[in-house]
Amino acid sequence: MAMVIQIDDLTLDQVQKMTSHLKHEGAQMPSDIEEILYRHASGSVYLTQLILENLWERNISDLEIKISEADIDVTVETIIAKSTENNHFINMYNAITDYPLIQQGFLQVIAGQTIDKSLQETLRLIGIIGKDHPFRNTIYARVFGAGGPLEIDSPKKGKIYLFGDYELNTYNYTLCQAGQIIRLRPKEFQLLHYLLEHHDRVVSKEELSEKVWYNQFVSDMTLKSSIDALRRALGDSSCNQQIICSFRDYGYRFTAPVVEAENLQLKLTSRPVPDEAPILMPVQKLDQWDAASRVWQTPRHLKTWIPRARVFTATLALTTAASYEMYQVLSTSRMTVIQVALLIVFAVNFVWIALSFVSGFAGFIALWRRRVVSGIAIPPLQSTLTLKTRTALLMPIYNEVPQRIFAGVQAMYESLEDLGMLEHFDFFILRGYPET
Repeated sequence: MAMVIQIDDLTLDQVQKMTSHLKHEGAQMPSDIEEILYRHASGSVYLTQLILENLWERNISDLEIKISEADIDVTVETIIAKSTENNHFINMYNAITDYPLIQQGFLQVIAGQTIDKSLQETLRLIGIIGKDHPFRNTIYARVFGAGGPLEIDSPKKGKIYLFGDYELNTYNYTLCQAGQIIRLRPKEFQLLHYLLEHHDRVVSKEELSEKVWYNQFVSDMTLKSSIDALRRALGDSSCNQQIICSFRDYGYRFTAPVVEAENLQLKLTSRPVPDEAPILMPVQKLDQWDAASRVWQTPRHLKTWIPRARVFTATLALTTAASYEMYQVLSTSRMTVIQVALLIVFAVNFVWIALSFVSGFAGFIALWRRRVVSGIAIPPLQSTLTLKTRTALLMPIYNEVPQRIFAGVQAMYESLEDLGMLEHFDFFILRGYPET
């Protein structure tokens, strides 16, 4: 299920309300400041706010805040010049250029050509195109247009690497053997692609760490594990090394014969976004309560209270012992009011430390002895892995660094894949607002 949530751009009146706080601070500004801002940002919530924040930072050190139209123009020029350091612009650029199909469609929009409706919807969701113009506002036109810091030009053509009966397609990110798709983890695919791209030489471990893991710390064991996974997928091994050869203490080389071919296919085989599937959302009356709809809790048994009593008793005992030891330290002479207050604060804080320790220790003992925890029996591991339904994993993005977000998604993906439960889960990336 997917639902598109559209946040409209600001109107001229709303932009005027956003500038009202500057007027309340006594700022001297043009009477038509909202029109000047609207001319640059065209009502974009993020860009309007970004311009106002930069104007405030430029003038906050002055006793008298004076904002002229020239100040706004200089602020916009600064935002455009530093767009390569702004995650907002970088995320939009990557969302288009990472997919040749979307990039080609965007260039067709700029050229005034008609594109597929689903592709147009994707570009609209990215937030770069407007209703009647290829660029949503003049700032986007100067950042992503011709000569801009993040100019979006013609997409790179995908490549096909052929070796033996294997085919690696960098356009649709697939590895096939005799027409059958071989599943690879994202890093394994990137690693294989880089080795194929540089199959004419030995690639050092440091270079792989820089180009594939983006300068993150990668141990030799992690790199070797990824190489071994590739070898297994390609029917190779560390003993034979017919396809990927190791060079001790230096790096690796793809040694099998490779044929490169250009992939010129730019056909939309599936919708970039799923169809809308809105659900009924009836209005709920939060000020009224129907007693008949109350869900009664399951009666608690004595068995559930005995373990809890033990945990709280042990917590109280540890806290008492620790507080007494602290009292011994503080009472070497006559205790002052500050020392008494310190002792009370120590006791209150130590309760949480003791409770966490006792709860964790009790859980460990229960799991070790395969006993029930709080009256709830621990099911066998195998039964917990039996899934009959599908689960959606949602990852919201506001304006975070994409590497960190997708590293988390990748970790979940690989964990589910290791458990053999990947087919029961769907992954969705949710954007915070249209500019994301």
